[in-house]
Amino acid sequence: MSKAVSALRCCSQISYYYEDALLGLCWSAFAFPPMERLHIRRQELQKISEKPAIQSDGALIEGYGNLMLKNYKQATSVLMQL
Repeated sequence: MSKAVSALRCCSQISYYYEDALLGLCWSAFAFPPMERLHIRRQELQKISEKPAIQSDGALIEGYGNLMLKNYKQATSVLMQL
């Protein structure tokens, strides 16, 4: 898993696959705490992507992360934005 995270971090911000790499980093945050990074990565994802599916996936990941941290109000807030 650490090799996968390292590979995802190597993806350039100008790469066509950067959105996908960022989503992979979001999902990997569940395996490599702290999960607080999810919010930061989701904000970055919202800045670079205009695709509703990518933004929805980012919100789902952040909402799930908040549920795992028992931040129920934040989870609801994130998921209700969709």
